[in-house]
Amino acid sequence: MNVRLGLEKGREGKRGRMGACTGAVSAMVCLGPVRGPSYFQDACRSAAVRDALERAADFLLTCQFPSGAINDRVANPLATLTASRLSRRLRFQLKGGADIWHTTNAILALARVGLVNAAAERFVRSRISVAGELSYWSAYPSLCIETCSAALAALPSESARLRQTIVRHALPGGRWATSMIPAPGGYDAYLAGPSVTAWALGCLGREHGKLVRAGRHYLGKTRGKDGLWHAHPAFYATTFYPAHLAIRFVTSRTVREEIVAATLARQRESGGWGFTTEGKPSALPTALAALTVLGSGIRTTALLRALKRAIGWLLLEQTRTGSFRLLPAPSVLFYAGDVYATSVAMTALGEAAKVL
Repeated sequence: MNVRLGLEKGREGKRGRMGACTGAVSAMVCLGPVRGPSYFQDACRSAAVRDALERAADFLLTCQFPSGAINDRVANPLATLTASRLSRRLRFQLKGGADIWHTTNAILALARVGLVNAAAERFVRSRISVAGELSYWSAYPSLCIETCSAALAALPSESARLRQTIVRHALPGGRWATSMIPAPGGYDAYLAGPSVTAWALGCLGREHGKLVRAGRHYLGKTRGKDGLWHAHPAFYATTFYPAHLAIRFVTSRTVREEIVAATLARQRESGGWGFTTEGKPSALPTALAALTVLGSGIRTTALLRALKRAIGWLLLEQTRTGSFRLLPAPSVLFYAGDVYATSVAMTALGEAAKVL
């Protein structure tokens, strides 16, 4: 049952669940070494996943601001005031970067443990323009189709006007723009990509058949020769960001099997995935890769075995605070952080628990 939470009630809920968090160490012991032939017993796995989800939810609640936004906090704000030079990521965080996008994803993640955060919902709802449009960042009003699509799932009461926005801004050839930034003189800047189309397709109904067909065709023709969609620095620099969304709209089982095979081929011995084939495993690409194979609808022994390894890796990577770290990650991901990585990891853990 969902419990509607405001900011203060959310913090009380955090304290109330601390008892459940004390079992983290014993649950982790049951996992055993990740390199072993058996990762954990079924009963222990379910307990460990449940505990990990609650601890991750606690972390997200500690990242909630008085405005209701759930976003990354600057670790040492006083030190930044005296620093001679700030990194691009720090400057982004100091300005509350991607606060709407991160809050929307946190709302969806908190729902995994039955929490409905009223303050976070009010924050996102207050950012919807009169035209029914949402930006990804309060400081830079623009149109972001991905944020609109995620908010449609997070705020059912706003679904009608958000869906109208998505339909209204469809581009030719099954494309949608991620963030349309107004510029002087009308030279607006925007970027389209497979992940944006997949987000939009998830919001359309039967009455939008023409747009759905165009979008599916676009997803099919943009898939790479290796079986996956290309990575892009503006879309989390991993092939699994578009893949975990797009695979749900691939109707051919043969093609879905190819996508799964290409995904599993990139899994490391440890059970995780990296942003690139050479990079070290990290929580975000691991969670996105797990969601890719889960979204395929295929349930082979090899797939389930790989999924167990991925979940085992994620559980061992969760920090003492309950977060899942974005790092190691490419420097181009200055716009991402632990709040988003944790939200996606919660989604992967929750979905995997349904099939394992």
